[in-house]
Amino acid sequence: KIFELDRSNALVAFRFVIFLLQLFFVFIKPENLQQTRLLLWTLVLLFLQLSSNLLLIFFQKKFNKKEWISFFFLCDILLITFVIYWTQGFESDLFLVYFLAVLMTVLARRPSLSFLIAGIVCLLYGFIFLKSHSFGELTNSSILIRFPLLWIVAFFSSITVRDLES
Repeated sequence: KIFELDRSNALVAFRFVIFLLQLFFVFIKPENLQQTRLLLWTLVLLFLQLSSNLLLIFFQKKFNKKEWISFFFLCDILLITFVIYWTQGFESDLFLVYFLAVLMTVLARRPSLSFLIAGIVCLLYGFIFLKSHSFGELTNSSILIRFPLLWIVAFFSSITVRDLES
């Protein structure tokens, strides 16, 4: 096969993409992170995620157990939640659809369905966003980056659950 990811390499690849998306969230929406302490804590948490990803690369055999994958998955979900909260706030419409994407893909338990679920969640998010904002605001880069985040989180969640069940 030309391109095949085993469990640990897939985990590292998806965690790195999620890290980059979170970093983008932090720097694209800096007005919510005016407090230096809050920005510092967010960057420290992102650094910890990157460090743990490097540990996964160098110690693949040790961290390839289901318990570790579950631990990293839960830590990633918590970290993404904190980054969304600190950059967008609880009042954000993104918070609702983010948890919907994670919950529905975990319940579906099939990676092939994760794309369908993520597509429906993205349509729902677009509809919710357009109810309170203009179409011009939808084309803003800080809004557009939310759609790939939902796709990646949905696929990452379903892959992780599938690996844990097998």
